[in-house]
Amino acid sequence: MRTTIFAIIISVLSFTFNSWAAKFLPRDNKILLILGQDLGAIGGFDAPNNDGYHENVGITAGGITTYTGIPKLGGLKTLDNWGAGDVCAQYIIDSPIYKKTALAIGLSMKNHITNIKNGDHDDKIIELGHWIRDAKRPVYVRIGYEFNGGWNNYNPQQDFIAAFKRVVDIWRRENVTNFATVWQSSGYESSDPATLMNWYPGDDYVDWLGYSHFHSFSNGAAMLSLAKSKNKPIMIAEVTPKGFRISDPNTSAWNDWFRPFFSHVHNNKEHIRAIAYINVNWDSQPMWAGQGWGDTRVEANETVLANWKQEINKDIWLNSSNDLFYQLGFTSSIRTPNSGRGFKETIQCIPSSRGSITISGLNAPSTEVTLLNLQGKSIDCTLCDNVLTPNTAIASGLYFLAITRSNGVTNRIKFLYSQP
Repeated sequence: MRTTIFAIIISVLSFTFNSWAAKFLPRDNKILLILGQDLGAIGGFDAPNNDGYHENVGITAGGITTYTGIPKLGGLKTLDNWGAGDVCAQYIIDSPIYKKTALAIGLSMKNHITNIKNGDHDDKIIELGHWIRDAKRPVYVRIGYEFNGGWNNYNPQQDFIAAFKRVVDIWRRENVTNFATVWQSSGYESSDPATLMNWYPGDDYVDWLGYSHFHSFSNGAAMLSLAKSKNKPIMIAEVTPKGFRISDPNTSAWNDWFRPFFSHVHNNKEHIRAIAYINVNWDSQPMWAGQGWGDTRVEANETVLANWKQEINKDIWLNSSNDLFYQLGFTSSIRTPNSGRGFKETIQCIPSSRGSITISGLNAPSTEVTLLNLQGKSIDCTLCDNVLTPNTAIASGLYFLAITRSNGVTNRIKFLYSQP
């Protein structure tokens, strides 16, 4: 049997941020633009969800916001509507428009933190984890988002912490490697750092810090302080100019809200590395009508739309693109040549922070996948559902992935493995 060695070297998940690494942190100091929060606001689907951001702005954001909750998992696999527009995460995953986007899931645990802590909903946590794994893209999960908001009543705080940690522990056990956790505050209630820390699950469980920004006073000062002390990036996980009606031709929204907001982001760009804009006519939705949220669709006003497009086309913003996943450190492609006539397949290798490697994209069946060091010595691993997990810890460095096909041919692919 002749072994062909392809010296294709890739770099996976190797970035720094103030001398530290964070999961799915944009490269080159860029900022991920995420859009939400219902199918109609996003656009790109069948009627009535076909007159949103996609149709009117013409630029696909780098991430899409959606929502679900434990234990019901509503809006995950099937269409749901709680009075705030249609929601279905599966629709987003299945859409060719959003093939190259990350996903940001707001995961509610309202009224269930004690049950989750006690293990009553482990089956639903596993079901959601497997769905995330099958999405095969970066997924930011805001577990118990706006944890300090009085409307959520995430008390006792120790139960919230235990529930948060249980979700993460179960997903790790189930080899779900493509998620990053976001610990998101409301942005203004009980917003001093010491108070927020009463809900903190711990550095090993929190990848990103987050907060909501609706008013000039909800500027995330407490989270910015914690970001500096903990060396973790910030996602402004819910962003909208509350109270403005952008559809009003005389709106002052751009000068009074957008301009100060973007200045805030740019002035703190070493910490703020993702924002999630809510592009919706709040007043038209039963859940929010009459509460003063307004109409925050950027496409509803020509001036706002022009200014918005000028801003998000700046090089600092990450929108959807063919290399978005690379920019987020999620995956690098290894292409195997086909006798000099182009490429016959793309293999995806996705290392996780816990040392496992997800392998996908093999067109031909394989009988064996082996991890080797540079000296060709096999590293003891377990392969399950295309997830190769070393049975002992491996250090960052160069390795070979040896793939033996059913026809007896083995390909060795050299790659650089760098843990996030």
